[in-house]
Amino acid sequence: MHLNSQYHLLILVLIVKSVFAEEIITLQKDNNVTCITDDIFLPIYISPPSTEENFGKETTDLLTEGKWAEDDWFLQAEDAFIPETLVDRRWQDFPILYTDHLEFMNKSSFAFSVYGPANFTLFIRKNNMTRKYEVEIEDVNRWIHARVITQNTRVFYQQDGHILRKWRTFKPNGLIIISENLTYWKKHSYKYKLSYNITTSNGTSLTVPASGRTCLLLYTWLCRTCVLQVVLLDGVSSKTILINSIISNQFSVTNSWQTRKIDIQPDKDTQLKFSRHGGQSHRFWAIDVQLCPPTYNNNSFIQTTISTVEAKICKLLHNNETKISNGITTCSKAGFVGTYCNVSCSAILGHKFPYCEQHRICEFSKCECSWGYEGELCQETCRGNKWGLSCKHGCNQSCPECNKITGECNPQPQGYSIGIFNHCFENPVVAFLLLVLVIAVIVMKIYSLHFIIASILKNLIPARLTLISQKEDDEDSAQTSAENFELQILNEKSGVLLTN
Repeated sequence: MHLNSQYHLLILVLIVKSVFAEEIITLQKDNNVTCITDDIFLPIYISPPSTEENFGKETTDLLTEGKWAEDDWFLQAEDAFIPETLVDRRWQDFPILYTDHLEFMNKSSFAFSVYGPANFTLFIRKNNMTRKYEVEIEDVNRWIHARVITQNTRVFYQQDGHILRKWRTFKPNGLIIISENLTYWKKHSYKYKLSYNITTSNGTSLTVPASGRTCLLLYTWLCRTCVLQVVLLDGVSSKTILINSIISNQFSVTNSWQTRKIDIQPDKDTQLKFSRHGGQSHRFWAIDVQLCPPTYNNNSFIQTTISTVEAKICKLLHNNETKISNGITTCSKAGFVGTYCNVSCSAILGHKFPYCEQHRICEFSKCECSWGYEGELCQETCRGNKWGLSCKHGCNQSCPECNKITGECNPQPQGYSIGIFNHCFENPVVAFLLLVLVIAVIVMKIYSLHFIIASILKNLIPARLTLISQKEDDEDSAQTSAENFELQILNEKSGVLLTN
């Protein structure tokens, strides 16, 4: 790709990223804070800050504890070059300091972040000489990035990319910062692999053991004409990636460092082979490697625990929050959050929290209590006929009580209900006595019915027997008459015969 086209593509991507704010979601229960984002490149912080903040720092440092083979790089601290105000994902691993006094010693260049608003004074020192500069930061609830740069005998103070002060014929070896009040700070202190030479052997390899993670973050800093070749091997396939100092296919450019996301197999060891090419004068290659945080449905999430239950909000560094929102997204299905309703409470928090129970849910700076809860800390269940996020919805008027989470009508509210009367009795004694009365009424009705049937049968059976008896008597009488008539005829015939 032509160099100008690469720059145009970079500008287009930065414009798009500035218009569409990346999503950031906060889930907080008591002193447990979980941050979820769809941007894997930007670092996360919580506001207000906490010195206990420790978002997902990897237990395995791949630079120092990884399995490197044929390693022709050397490990270097951040002061090898003019230090960058590092604002990629590694920034969130810097510890937070809460102090009114900050020192950098035995260095000529320094980088730090300060949480505004803040007023402080820089004392840039060289032995017994000192240059003083007062700084006033009016930004509220925002991290400001600054650095003191030394080039030959010139010194610059730069803040968020703008040079605010210059000194000449002066090369410092220390910096002291004094603030008017206790202030939150971050010293930019990090390490990386560095080399000034092209690769002459088979290249250096790094083996990353299977960890369940689905990607790596590869940070690179190259000279303008330098190229880094990375071969990815997972035992099944191989992939070659070429990186230069201008742009990469998947990237987030922050000053001189670039970040590339490399997909890996979560259940297989992955090997990366590095080789350096190109470069003319002043050539150098710098790399750093990290595992991506855990992911779910293309969203990464990290968790931390703080000592207080103070309400916190997760934020993305440099997120302009241009998204306009009157509240968090109302998903049609309870237990899911996010703009696209694709983040499951149980997948992030565990099966004990299918609906993010007793959690504050925040999208950007807009917060609600989870379904069925309300109160400052979202610990109280909905009162009365209320349900939903922050109990803002009312139950249907035809429903005496509804489900606090879904709003569905409860056919039989909690208590002791008797279906015959369609009424709920909270007193168990009353419910029991009513049940006994109902059973007694039913028994009495059955007994009365039995008595009536018996009386009817008693009257019907004798009448039936009388009819049968009369019928039998009539039949006997008729038969006797017939027999007498036949006998009379026989006698008459016998008399005639005798006469003759």
